[in-house]
Amino acid sequence: MDNTWEYNLFTIEINRLQREYRRCENMKIKQDVSEDIDLLKEALNALNSGPDSKHFS
Repeated sequence: MDNTWEYNLFTIEINRLQREYRRCENMKIKQDVSEDIDLLKEALNALNSGPDSKHFS
């Protein structure tokens, strides 16, 4: 199985959320966005360490 599509989708979303984080002035929303970024990074790590991860090694 090729995880390229998922990898790209998560990467695009992380970049979008990082831009949102920098623009945001509300600390509660900023914290929520930061948590979303962390969750997506965990998903990327799972893709990279799964049985089909040789594509990203």
